[in-house]
Amino acid sequence: MASFTSNGLKIAFNAVGYGDPVLFLHGFAANRGQAWRASGWFDLFDKAGIDYAAMDHRGHGESDKPHDPEAYKLDTMLSDIINFLDYLKAKQAVIIGHSMGAMLTMRLLTAYPDRFKAAVLVGVGSRMLEKRDDRKAMAEGMTASDPKTIKDEQALSFRAFAESTGSDMQALAACISARREPLDEQALAKIKIPVMVITGSDDDLSGAPEKLAALISGAKAVTVEGASHHTIMGDPDFKLEVARFLGLRVNPSALQEEDEEARWKR
Repeated sequence: MASFTSNGLKIAFNAVGYGDPVLFLHGFAANRGQAWRASGWFDLFDKAGIDYAAMDHRGHGESDKPHDPEAYKLDTMLSDIINFLDYLKAKQAVIIGHSMGAMLTMRLLTAYPDRFKAAVLVGVGSRMLEKRDDRKAMAEGMTASDPKTIKDEQALSFRAFAESTGSDMQALAACISARREPLDEQALAKIKIPVMVITGSDDDLSGAPEKLAALISGAKAVTVEGASHHTIMGDPDFKLEVARFLGLRVNPSALQEEDEEARWKR
């Protein structure tokens, strides 16, 4: 396992090329292997000869997992990603972020606009713009001794997902408990690079992509039929949309290939 040190913690990663890569950011309770390797993206890019990189956010996967919410401040999590690009000596990256990874991506595009040349925001949509705070229910769901006691449907869904990825529940509870400011819509409007906002038609967590895309000048909104929040990364139509948007040269037949683990997660 490759790793680097960021803000005093070990951050695990995969990288091929060590240049200006396509950077993958996974979502909450996921990890780089579950989100991007099992869904076929590593294999797809290996066959196409495309440089890529993926890291496990702190608290996730093989990275260090502090149990203090203070360790998951937004600026700290953003700096982990920038430190990763610096470690790779990458000047500019294309970025593909899913769910929490997409939320972090939007902050990166406004805080570090010169470090990215295109972005794909996956699993975020109109519901992300609603002023709601479900962090307490999510944190309680992660640490509940008996999942049957969890009443919040979203918290129950993510608890089951976290169990399937072998996550550290205390670390996830700390991560979701960290303070997050609402998205700055005026800052989003200043994003200048090409952006695609893409969700699945069965993604009730995210909502439709159009409202969010409308806040970003020139952003493209796409819906993948039949995909859900947790299955979209392995969907061949999603891969095709991303390849077209980013102008990636990939073998169309390879878009249909998924390994056994990715198929099992559908």
